[in-house]
Amino acid sequence: MFCEEFVKAEGARRAGTIACAGSSCAGRLTAVADPYERFARVYDRWQAGYPQPFSKAILPFYEREILRRGVPARSLADLACGTGSFLVDWAARNGGWTLTGTDGSRAMLSVARGKLRKAKVPVRLIEQPLERTALPAPVGAAVCVFDSVNHLTRLPDLRRFFRAAAR
Repeated sequence: MFCEEFVKAEGARRAGTIACAGSSCAGRLTAVADPYERFARVYDRWQAGYPQPFSKAILPFYEREILRRGVPARSLADLACGTGSFLVDWAARNGGWTLTGTDGSRAMLSVARGKLRKAKVPVRLIEQPLERTALPAPVGAAVCVFDSVNHLTRLPDLRRFFRAAAR
């Protein structure tokens, strides 16, 4: 239902692409520049509908794995960081880390910037599509917390992403 409403709301006002996996949209894809432009404003409210926000629920797993494996530097990049929830939660429990967030949506990064500023979390935010991930410097750990990697459907894009994340 969300996809159908989104397509109607955006119409042909935008240029770019939107992909829809829902059967209600089959054959009716509509072009948009940033498919998250409107969703960014309600994303955190949508997440708040769950018993526990996913970023808080998954944080102990990432802490355990990253700290168990050891990292060469106390730096973390959240690839496809969205509204920055994971970065805020990480910083609250793991002070002193250098943080970077990347996302392909300017609207999501705008929300993240405000949220991170309010939480007083210093972070470098970079607008870039996931398939063109290019961090400015190596990091101790790179994560892609939600299901964003699933949006990379071409093998060359997946290879490029994992090479960049492993750098």
